[in-house]
Amino acid sequence: MSAFLAALVSGADAIELDVHLTRDGRVVVCHDETIDRTSNGHGRIVDQSLQQLRAYSFASGKPGWGYEPIPELDDVLALSCRCDAIVNIELKNSLIRYPDLEQKVVDAVRRHHMADRVVLSISGVERAFDVARYGDQVFVDSPLGPVQLAASGTPLDVVLDRVVGAAGQLPGITQR
Repeated sequence: MSAFLAALVSGADAIELDVHLTRDGRVVVCHDETIDRTSNGHGRIVDQSLQQLRAYSFASGKPGWGYEPIPELDDVLALSCRCDAIVNIELKNSLIRYPDLEQKVVDAVRRHHMADRVVLSISGVERAFDVARYGDQVFVDSPLGPVQLAASGTPLDVVLDRVVGAAGQLPGITQR
């Protein structure tokens, strides 16, 4: 949280963060699927509850920061909604398939009234379709870089046409 606060206080135009689900279904912010590199603990996020994760400090590599609990997405959005910064939320759903991650993230964004300042980033077109059904602004990684998908309610065939049109024939996607 201290890093996000420092960035926002210094006037950052945007922050980027990665989200995962804990064993008890909480959306937490951490770059990796494991906590080995970013905390004084070890193991996969998905195998631990929020309470277990809060026992560790996530200030690894930041001398003098003291104890830094793993932030929940709600914590970061509550801080971010007080300024004009864009929040790029990357849904880390490719190595570990978190059930309902997309819906939980979109619900949090709506709870904090930040749909106009949040970009959802996701690797993999098939998961982007899930987000497109829920989300407000959605980007999908492509061989040519991020491609913006449609707002919620856009028919899937229109979303598919936009992805294929922008990135060419993507692996695993067939044009109709």
